[in-house]
Amino acid sequence: IGTAAHEVLEQAAAGALSGPEEIRSAWDAAIAGQVARAAEDPRTSGWPRDPRRWPFYALKRARTVRLATALSRFSRGPGDGAGRPAAVRLEQAGEAFGGRLRGRIDVVRLGPPKVIKDYKTGAIADPETGTLKDAYRAQMLLYAVIEHERDGVWPEHAVLVPVQGAPFEVGIDPGEATQLADDAMAALDRYLATGSGESVWELASPGPAACGRCPFAVHCQPFWDACTGDWAAAGVTAAAGAVTSVSRSGDLVAFVLDSEAGTHAGRLAVSGAHLSQAGLVEPGDVVTVTAFVPRGSAAATASYATRIERAGKAPSG
Repeated sequence: IGTAAHEVLEQAAAGALSGPEEIRSAWDAAIAGQVARAAEDPRTSGWPRDPRRWPFYALKRARTVRLATALSRFSRGPGDGAGRPAAVRLEQAGEAFGGRLRGRIDVVRLGPPKVIKDYKTGAIADPETGTLKDAYRAQMLLYAVIEHERDGVWPEHAVLVPVQGAPFEVGIDPGEATQLADDAMAALDRYLATGSGESVWELASPGPAACGRCPFAVHCQPFWDACTGDWAAAGVTAAAGAVTSVSRSGDLVAFVLDSEAGTHAGRLAVSGAHLSQAGLVEPGDVVTVTAFVPRGSAAATASYATRIERAGKAPSG
């Protein structure tokens, strides 16, 4: 849904959509494309064909239409004669460090002062503190480096605009942004060096912030070595153990496992997993499960983000 929403927002910001009806039509076309892609991808082929049954569909549609309507009015403001304000760049790709750092910024107001704006379809605030998530702050600082590389002018600040809720403003400190970019390039160099013999697992820096929404955590050994029950307080959910029972109803799967690792220990009953998520899990299989929704201490519901990995059979005897 987020991909479709961004497509609509890009069209609205570029002045290609003139009003709510055109925006809704663009939404329907973008969603139809995502439905087709989901049907072809084995990871999502079990999703309902009717997108209205997808989690938060109606809410995200309404919020996207509202924000896109505001964007379309902005794009038709007085300016350069092509439907855009003269001092604004929309959806332009940029790069720095010889192309090793790349990004496509939604809106750059050239000013002065120069300001970056980026639109987000998901939650951008930390649920515990209410402050902007660190990952989005880092993204804005790296965007600032790209913009400085483009024309030699540092943005004064960046604004993240969610489809729901108040925007967040990030002040741009050139020194901080440059240091972050240097650190990112060093991390990239280290990653690329794995081809010379270093184990990819040695690159891992597991922690709740990095691993909580990572789709690869389910089969990442450093994650399982580090993850403990304490991570549950940060919203991380993970369990690993042998499956004791399985039941199926249509395209949904429920199973019980005896968890020995992760944030949950002991018996855990997981329900609501699609066949495309759970595969051919059978009693006796050892599985790892991440990003589920806890229902008390011994039950959980699978979400669209849940990952289930089958590791093999539990040893007999």
